[in-house]
Order: sequence, then structure tokens, then C-alpha cells
Amino acid sequence: WCIERGIARQHTVRNEPHQNGVAERANQSLANGATSLLIESNLPPSFWGYAVQSFVYVRNRAPTSALPSSQTPYLSWFKQKPDVDHLRVFGCAAFVNVQKDQRRGLQSHTRKCIFIGYPAEYKGWLFYDPETKKTLISNAAIFDERSFPGLKKDA
Repeated sequence: WCIERGIARQHTVRNEPHQNGVAERANQSLANGATSLLIESNLPPSFWGYAVQSFVYVRNRAPTSALPSSQTPYLSWFKQKPDVDHLRVFGCAAFVNVQKDQRRGLQSHTRKCIFIGYPAEYKGWLFYDPETKKTLISNAAIFDERSFPGLKKDA
């Protein structure tokens, strides 16, 4: 396939990632961004995937010098400005609305959760409930972006 299209394959030398600079720089930026989100939010490494997804989601909506006129990758791809009103601070406390069919009598109408991202194909947010140890999606929540309850025992 490569020969038919005039593409010459070149392999990088083992343990020499600097030979593939652009890809390695992108990987390093993702790893650094996800690590920063996890540290600041006091969430354990098991939330690494959520941190990477959130980092990429926000980064694609932020201007970059790699595009003309400091465009956003989102604008370049979809040809419309991204909505950023729904962006929240990763790992912050959130009081998620409990729907009527999920509660009884005088039970609380909210559940304290941790904001962990933006679910694909949903118009809402993704949360982690430390009490049930499950994720949930909701479009009704009150965020406390100054509070980071985290899950680390030593934090």
C-alpha cells in the first residue's frame, strides 16, 4: 500500500522518542495536562482517562497558535464557534439533581458528586458519586468550583 502511493516508511530507533517530535510533544502535552488535573483535583490515577478526555475537550475549544488568527481546533473542524458556557473546573464538587423517580418522600433532591467531564453525545456533564462509586450524567447541577473533595486518603 505504501509503495503504491510513493510513501517511504521509516521506523524510529528503540527508546529514542525524540525522533518523532510532533507526536511525542502532543503525547507529552496530554500526559502533563491530565496529570495536572488529577493532582489539582485530588483524584487518584484511576481517573486518568476522564482527565485526558476533559483536557482534550477543553483544549479543542481554546485558541491555538498552530491555527491562523488564533482559531480554536473546534472552529476549524466544525466551522462554528464553540459554546464554552458549560465548561467547569475538573474535579470540583457538584450537587447533582436527583430526579423525582429516583427519590422517595423526604429524601434530598441533590447528591454530592465530583465533576469528571463532558460525556460524548449528551448535553450535560459527567459526575462521579463517591457514595455509590458510580458515574452519572446530568444536565442539572450546582457546581462549587472552589471545593475539590477528591478521593485520596492522604489529601
